[in-house]
Amino acid sequence: MRGHTGATLIVTAALILAMAIFCAGGFYFVEYQEWDAATASYVYRERPFSGAVLGVSVLTSAVVLYTGALMLLRAGRVHGRPVVDECPRSVDAR
Repeated sequence: MRGHTGATLIVTAALILAMAIFCAGGFYFVEYQEWDAATASYVYRERPFSGAVLGVSVLTSAVVLYTGALMLLRAGRVHGRPVVDECPRSVDAR
């Protein structure tokens, strides 16, 4: 039961963290409105390096999900049963 609970917590934490990182990058990517006193209206402004920030957030969230998957495999191996049989031929048949 410990392995199942640990795996559930790993997957949940990895998904929440990856989504938070991705949403933060997307929020920064979106233009924002600013009051322009010269025209007496709101104008859209772009944030500097917004494309780079979005790209980094996508890559970082992918790394978080990949790390969560590796931790899930590790949690399965630690508790005696592999989650995925990585190499069935390597079993020593004595």
